[in-house]
Amino acid sequence: MNVQAVQRGRALMRRDFFSFASFVASLRGNGNKMSEATFLPVCKWLQGVAERHATRAWFGDPRNHLKTTLQRAWVLWLAFLEPDERYDSPEEVVRARKFMAERPWLKGKQTRIRWVGLNKPIACMQIEAIERLIVEHPLMRVFLPEFHPDEFALSGRKEIWNTEEMALPCSASASSEVFLSAAGVESQSTSLHFDVIVFDDPVNEKTHTHPNEIQTAINWLELATPLLE
Repeated sequence: MNVQAVQRGRALMRRDFFSFASFVASLRGNGNKMSEATFLPVCKWLQGVAERHATRAWFGDPRNHLKTTLQRAWVLWLAFLEPDERYDSPEEVVRARKFMAERPWLKGKQTRIRWVGLNKPIACMQIEAIERLIVEHPLMRVFLPEFHPDEFALSGRKEIWNTEEMALPCSASASSEVFLSAAGVESQSTSLHFDVIVFDDPVNEKTHTHPNEIQTAINWLELATPLLE
């Protein structure tokens, strides 16, 4: 695949979350499920959540309807919004930088995201899945090479790449807070601040009938707003 084709693909996926999500779904063998009729409106909504700087947004979907795939794709897309001079055309770099400058809440690869699950091990599984997606699929190396951990050696940034937290080698952020970190609703993070907090099934079919478990999830939701910057 030539450089121009890759650049066109990157530009399309940066401008259109549905294209990016379809790409990620295809890597997981679910590309045939990403029908425009079902998922284009959902992806446009998720794109709008980022571009409009929504403070809170709720996204629910039945099981086996790619909810987790879309969440993982959206997290990566937030970082991908920032162009890379090494891999994007000069025109796309100018366009994307202007787009982000007009929306200062979009921080690209310096975004700090907390993934909150029912418990921390479950949240860690999501981070591990995102890391595997980046490392194991050759097309990720083609279209999103700046995310690959091999780039740590090129950037000189300390490698942070484990199941609890994940830094991006392409980020120049001096912040001690990484791109993506895991937490469970049973833990608190009062000393840290984030740009995005993803709540992924903070209760489930086993815990929704237990008042204490429900209250724990509610406490985390109430804590979330002060943690956002």
